[in-house]
Amino acid sequence: IDFVQYHVVPGTWFSEGLVDGQYLPTLYDKEIKVSVSTDGFSRTINFVNGDIRVVKANVPLLNGVA
Repeated sequence: IDFVQYHVVPGTWFSEGLVDGQYLPTLYDKEIKVSVSTDGFSRTINFVNGDIRVVKANVPLLNGVA
């Protein structure tokens, strides 16, 4: 269960509200760092903690967003 809690951030965070270098708290009392880049036309979430690539953001779920 610790593994899952480390990767879950409480609340609902859409990519538009994230800032490059922002840290988000996890349910495991750790933080993950968000990296955001823009190309002048769109915002892309590139990496979380430098090792996970987000390929699709803002996927609505019943209990939040992925």
